[in-house]
Amino acid sequence: MKKLKKIMSFYTTADALETEDILISSGYFGRLIPVPRNMSAGCGLAFEMDISIYNQIPENILNSLPEFEQITEMYL
Repeated sequence: MKKLKKIMSFYTTADALETEDILISSGYFGRLIPVPRNMSAGCGLAFEMDISIYNQIPENILNSLPEFEQITEMYL
């Protein structure tokens, strides 16, 4: 069954890897995935996480992340 997820795409692979490192080391579970077809990303990677987890991330951590190319919600 598909679940609603928060998907973040990036301009560079380094940005995707840095986002994964910051979020996982801060205790916010997610994973890198290939960019879904209906999104664009310069590097081809996106970070996927449950919306409920994303909504728990404090503003200071979100502000420390690299710039997203696109952020959206979709069923995966």
